[in-house]
Amino acid sequence: MLYKGEREMSEQPIVQPVKKSEASPAVRTLLDDIQDTMGTPWPPTNWRAHAMYPAAASLFWERIRPAVATEEFLRAALAITERAYSEAVNWYQPSYRPDVPEEARQQIQWELDAFDFGNPQLMIQEAALHRALEGQVAGRLAPMEWRRYPSPYRRPEIRMIEEAEAPPEVRLIYEDIKRTLDLPIVNADYQAMAKWPAFLQQAWGDVKRWREREEYQRTKQALALMAQEAAQRLSPPLRIAAHELEAALPDAEERGNLRRMVALFDQLLSGLTLNVALFRVGAAAGEMIPAPQVKQVPER
Repeated sequence: MLYKGEREMSEQPIVQPVKKSEASPAVRTLLDDIQDTMGTPWPPTNWRAHAMYPAAASLFWERIRPAVATEEFLRAALAITERAYSEAVNWYQPSYRPDVPEEARQQIQWELDAFDFGNPQLMIQEAALHRALEGQVAGRLAPMEWRRYPSPYRRPEIRMIEEAEAPPEVRLIYEDIKRTLDLPIVNADYQAMAKWPAFLQQAWGDVKRWREREEYQRTKQALALMAQEAAQRLSPPLRIAAHELEAALPDAEERGNLRRMVALFDQLLSGLTLNVALFRVGAAAGEMIPAPQVKQVPER
């Protein structure tokens, strides 16, 4: 749905994620709260991109945070991860063994687990925001409870290799990722794996081939559908009125860009979640592994 002054544009949105280290105090506080609530050790690329428009990003988070903080939301997100793993092990056979020392392999596995803990949460958020920006209500009132347990993945913070600072061999991989996925940016997951260029090259090259297979596309679509269904069950529900968005972001072209940005992340996150699951299977040298879970220890 377009509002006054906004134009329908088919090209990709302008996406320039804000670097947390260079962000204003208000944006850093926002990103910290997002990480704390979700329990993730990196500032999500989609939220750093939304923070191009700080007031709009704050409005988005203010409205969706109460649902994200619930046990029901986390359970729905973990179900997506579980589905990704349970489907992938039925058809994915990595064609490589990780060419990294054992200590590095363990670190890679932990970081990939953290991403597959957080990415499905982002999938549901972007699906809900997309619905809200189309003038719909995402979710319904239903009984809920706050998250019961602390995240095992909140810290330490994951270090990324930004595009601007990447060595030439990594830049080539980044360009291939963007070209293959038809994206204007490289997501944090790949930037984290770039600390081990040999692994990223092996893992990405393998997944790139599997992307064309029917099994991959079927699983990706199933994950996207789960996120859409979870967005429809959000409690409390998400609403963003047109006048509220206009107040937060008066410029019509910027609002149009933000809408396209939300649509882009809504579309790309299912594939990203699946790719990370395949990376994780590859990092385990094809062994059967469980999906990431929350440690069942009461929060102190």
